Amino acid sequence: MSGVGKGVATASIGKILQAKGFRITAVKIDPYVNVDAGTMNPTEHGEVFVLDDGWECDQDLGNYERFLDKNFTQANCLTTGRVYLSVINKERALSYGGKCVEVVPHIPLQIIEDIDAAAKKDKAEIVLVEIGGTVGEYQNILFLEAIRFLKLKHPKDVVTILVSYLPLRNNDNELKTKPTQYAVRTLNSTGIQPDMVLARASVPLDQKRKQKIALNCNLEVEDWSALVGRIKRLKKTVRIGIVGKYFGTGSFILSDSYLSVIESIKHAAYEAGYKPQIDWVDAGNQGSLSKYHGVVVPGGFGGRDIEGKIKAIRYAREKKIPFLGLCYGMQLATVEFARNVAGLRGANSTEIDKKTKYPVIDVMPEQLEKLQGAKYGGTMRLGAYPALLKEGAIARKAYGTKKISERHRHRYEVNPEYIERLEEKGLVFSGKSPDGVLMEIAELPKSKHPFFLGTQFHPELKSRPLSPHPLFREFIKAALAKKGR
Repeated sequence: MSGVGKGVATASIGKILQAKGFRITAVKIDPYVNVDAGTMNPTEHGEVFVLDDGWECDQDLGNYERFLDKNFTQANCLTTGRVYLSVINKERALSYGGKCVEVVPHIPLQIIEDIDAAAKKDKAEIVLVEIGGTVGEYQNILFLEAIRFLKLKHPKDVVTILVSYLPLRNNDNELKTKPTQYAVRTLNSTGIQPDMVLARASVPLDQKRKQKIALNCNLEVEDWSALVGRIKRLKKTVRIGIVGKYFGTGSFILSDSYLSVIESIKHAAYEAGYKPQIDWVDAGNQGSLSKYHGVVVPGGFGGRDIEGKIKAIRYAREKKIPFLGLCYGMQLATVEFARNVAGLRGANSTEIDKKTKYPVIDVMPEQLEKLQGAKYGGTMRLGAYPALLKEGAIARKAYGTKKISERHRHRYEVNPEYIERLEEKGLVFSGKSPDGVLMEIAELPKSKHPFFLGTQFHPELKSRPLSPHPLFREFIKAALAKKGR
């Protein structure tokens, strides 16, 4: 079923295999017709995760990267739309030699070809393939058919695992297995017999049996087990507020829209010996921010609740609350500084106000032509780009190196026309593209603020449980200092 934890299960299995010394890779299959996840609303599908090569994909790729400490590319992402597009392009190029191209077998064969390509690219010994959705849905039938083909051709080299949920009946606290039985039977009807069933339930196995399994399987999981044990023992907390707009969907509040941000905060807090208490702060309804030890304004698009975010940024700046702005958050921090410190009243981003008198944030010139065609899926600066850090800056100290590489997903940049004015008033652009044209990091010096920093890129996409991102590490360190004040 959807949301049962297939992504985390896939990443966990990968971690075990990795600990045994295997070279692995992973492929996430999403049954939607979109070619990628870039144009989908985060409340519909969760966070859009950006890879090094600029590909926009499902948030499960973030789980893969965090668990496996490995960077993936578009070769590791498949959708129904992308597979069909490949087959159609081949047909147009006469790659099928004039044959009648049919849904079966050509679509499943293309899926197998793409999985094989991912394996070869990463020189993998084992490929983990996660099929999204629920067994029995018509959307993923062709992907299941591809797995059946693979199993038929390589019976000893293909293992199928069903991830299922065991509900707990309230009246007698009995775990019910009927849904899992039915799921296995449904999977059987597609020609697939699962080799393993991974059952999720609210009643956990005890630690003794977990340790026994790990011992008998000869798993080297000391670091990971130590992290889990450390997390369980944590009692002290640090309170972080995330100010965003992608929380509400109907009557529910979802955290998936900012999953990587949340995980990155956890990584850094756990390392510091604290359990993060993360609150969702609606940009349109902030309440008091004074109770937080740190404030994060994450990425986003559009003009909704922008003034609320800018007010939150101003409050954090003036009240010396540690602040971390990510992508759009960095742009809005620049707007706030321009308005309230640099004296550019009415300053704005042209994404919000195309007629603003002071366009301190503007679209990159090379993107104008694409934007005019409104082809939003391919108009952004996507993927990993290098940046050079300023000596003595907070960012340079955090990274411990001059040159970095981080992942981007944006169309707008700090307008070069206003950089000198902003710097004169105290804003430090501590990270720039190698040619010095694009501003990658903006910060205030320690003499002005304990931690006020924004990034044009998305550092949350490269944080790992055993290796927190340097900027999140510094942010949490500042938050703990405030907590102690």
